[in-house]
Amino acid sequence: MNPYAFPGFLLLPREIENVAASVWNVPVESLYQKTRQREVAEARYSVFHYRKTKMNEQEPDIAKTVPFDRTTVIHAIKAVEHLLEFDRPFQRKYRLFQDALANDLVSSYKVHR
Repeated sequence: MNPYAFPGFLLLPREIENVAASVWNVPVESLYQKTRQREVAEARYSVFHYRKTKMNEQEPDIAKTVPFDRTTVIHAIKAVEHLLEFDRPFQRKYRLFQDALANDLVSSYKVHR
């Protein structure tokens, strides 16, 4: 579900990070540590990809809110696109991630109405 389906209501980057951390079963604090551990990197990359594709944020704007530069953000987005094309286990996790965000958005919207 597109976050703009509910006019005037957006997910905050922190909420996206929390959902990614729970889907990949990693601590939220580890998302922005400089590690190449697969679960952490996939969760971090998914946050960047979601913010770029669903929230229409530009790479430099995403990079300003995280301790990585824009080239790392660009690499992450491309890596997720590659994984979504070829890696079935990642596809399933990313689908869970998107579904969880959609459910979070719907439930938050109902609470705030």
